[in-house]
Amino acid sequence: MTSPARTGWPERPHRSNLLKQSEVQVLLAIRVVSQLGTSIHFVAQAWFIYQLTRSGTILGLTSVMSLLGPVLLGGIGGHPTDRFSARRVLLCTQAALGAIAGVEGVLVHLNAIGAAGLVVCTGALSVVATFAVPAWQVLLAEMSGKDELARLTALNTSAMDVGLVAGSALAAPVIAVMGVGGAFVLNAGSYALVVGVLSRPGHQHRPEPQTLPAPATTSRSGLTTVLRKRGVPSMMTLAMALSGAGASLPPLLLIVTADAGTAGRYGLYLALLSVGSIAGTALTWRARLSRYAVFSYSAAFGLLLTGLGLVSSTWLTGALLLPIGALALMLRASITTFVQLQTPAGLRGRVMSALQAALAASQIITTVSLTSLSDAAGAAIAITVSGTGVLLCTCALIVITVRRTPGTGSNS
Repeated sequence: MTSPARTGWPERPHRSNLLKQSEVQVLLAIRVVSQLGTSIHFVAQAWFIYQLTRSGTILGLTSVMSLLGPVLLGGIGGHPTDRFSARRVLLCTQAALGAIAGVEGVLVHLNAIGAAGLVVCTGALSVVATFAVPAWQVLLAEMSGKDELARLTALNTSAMDVGLVAGSALAAPVIAVMGVGGAFVLNAGSYALVVGVLSRPGHQHRPEPQTLPAPATTSRSGLTTVLRKRGVPSMMTLAMALSGAGASLPPLLLIVTADAGTAGRYGLYLALLSVGSIAGTALTWRARLSRYAVFSYSAAFGLLLTGLGLVSSTWLTGALLLPIGALALMLRASITTFVQLQTPAGLRGRVMSALQAALAASQIITTVSLTSLSDAAGAAIAITVSGTGVLLCTCALIVITVRRTPGTGSNS
């Protein structure tokens, strides 16, 4: 059997005490609440902008504005986390995100902002979130050992998906009762709750586990060395393909439902994706990972996404969204864990930020391209193209990996 050091992924312990740790419980709780507010916010914003413009292209451009920060800032977003504590960075960023969402809500309530203003606010949220994302990832590493990082990453993602399910279900009634502006203010309140919890006296996290890589040089050459390690380029390339396809799916589903006069199904589809993602946590909990296992999950994801574009039945669409969500969770947790475990502690924030930038660039290009394609050929065709692209990318990486690996039977 191939060793963990060779594969880059940890061995799975038989039992885990993660869910018994109070700091993990608190983290998962605030992630659920925060994501609930964020989900309501962005469902309301997507609905509002599409009602204003009736343009898939504009909707796609608005969606990718949330990726502006990572693309503009690149690896810079991880510097504060490498220099200061992750908790301190999160306190600052969550407060700033709450303030922006609150101002946006007030402006919408006063009818003092339109589609262009919402795009600007989305860009501002994105810039601040660029510093928050690496901090959350480093916080996960600080709260877990090497053997538990994939599990905690999966739990964190599932907690966010629980919030997404609840937010998707509550978005319509919240908008009906509070309006779009009220939905934004509600999101601001969720950020305030996170700040309140993280700023509690005595709220401390465990020291850095010794099982994670020891600190190393923080120079640019050190960052380049990490990004060139065996397996990292292929995993990052695959992550970019998967991330672009995943980011483009929600706006394409919105266009499909809106054009068919069944916009109410949009929230249902997002909820099904999230339910599938939650199920993916259980699979990640038990899975023994390798590059070839990840390639297999990715190929299945591409096939299912291709099939999604070819069906028109609501029931078939829902049936496909469940495994798509599960595979998306497994792939996201697996690739993020692999890259983190290849990174020395002193570079972790910057490497996560560099990964975030690469994913954001892919999401922007893919989402804008596919939503523009939907205006010309239909959203269903765009979804099919997205799935085919993931499948072709996966096949290419398998061929490259097999050619570079001595002994094709290796489980590396």
